[in-house]
Amino acid sequence: MGSLLKANGMRKHQLELAQARPKRLVVCINNDGYPAALEVRKIYLLLGDLVSARKGFLRVIDETGEDHLYPKMMFRPIELSRSTEKAVLAAVAATTDKVMSRKKRGGG
Repeated sequence: MGSLLKANGMRKHQLELAQARPKRLVVCINNDGYPAALEVRKIYLLLGDLVSARKGFLRVIDETGEDHLYPKMMFRPIELSRSTEKAVLAAVAATTDKVMSRKKRGGG
C-alpha cells in the first residue's frame, strides 16, 4: 500500500486524516440547472470522493436525500465549531431520514 500512497502523492498521515473525517460541510452558492435539488445558502453534507474531486466535482447529499455529483464551483467549504458542526450533522441526518422514509412510502 505504501507504493500506492506514494504514487498518488499522499502520505500515510494524510490518508488517515481523510479516513478519520470523511464528511465535511459545504454551502451552496449557485444552483443553476439544479433548482429542485439544491438551495442557495443552504448547508450540505459533502462525502469523500477523491476521484470526482480531482475531476472538478463534489459528491453532495442534496434535497433528494441521496448523493449526487455537482460541479465544485457551486459550493464553498465551511468550518464550524465542533458543537455547531455536530448539531448541523444531526440535522442533516434527520432531514435525510425523513426524505428516505417518504420515498419508501411512495411519497417521492
